[in-house]
Amino acid sequence: MKKLTFYIVCFFLAYSCKEKFTANITSPTTGYLVVEGFISSGTDATTITLTRSVKLYDTVNIVPERNAVVNIESETNELFPLMETGSGVYTSDILSLDNTKKYRLDIRTQDNKDYVSDFVAYKRTPDIDSVSWERSDKGVSIFINTHDPQDATRYYHWKFEETWEHHSTYYTSIYYVRDPSSYAPIAVDWRNASRIPDT
Repeated sequence: MKKLTFYIVCFFLAYSCKEKFTANITSPTTGYLVVEGFISSGTDATTITLTRSVKLYDTVNIVPERNAVVNIESETNELFPLMETGSGVYTSDILSLDNTKKYRLDIRTQDNKDYVSDFVAYKRTPDIDSVSWERSDKGVSIFINTHDPQDATRYYHWKFEETWEHHSTYYTSIYYVRDPSSYAPIAVDWRNASRIPDT
């Protein structure tokens, strides 16, 4: 009984020590404009995602910025428009940019506010020299090697898609599917593709 009383007292002491924290952060009613993406040239289109920041305790997670006018602008006043292809997602055609020029992002939101980034030089991505992998107790590590002969590239941004293929140690000649009308499992012989009666 004494142990039970002790645990109950400890529980209430721990519970009573918790205090609600409210961050003293002020932000505009519409939230701050959040711009995600980078200007791309070559084989990939440029994709820019526009959203609005929300309060820490808001029930909405993502507020897309719709109906904005988004352009890539060169220092010689060339414009490359991006079209809204999704909810707050803006995509350009595949571009072939001049690496001797500088470019920036020009955004006009639906409430007629303009946002522009700084002009930055377009840098060609160096080719990948090699890709290798190494298996350890913690999993698989993938290594990518590249270099820039002009030594002008200091940082790299890698994008990848995971594709898994699993090879079983043991072979099976039967697989199971569900009947589309009753959703009952059906055993099917892989070799004959014939239905096997349920047992």
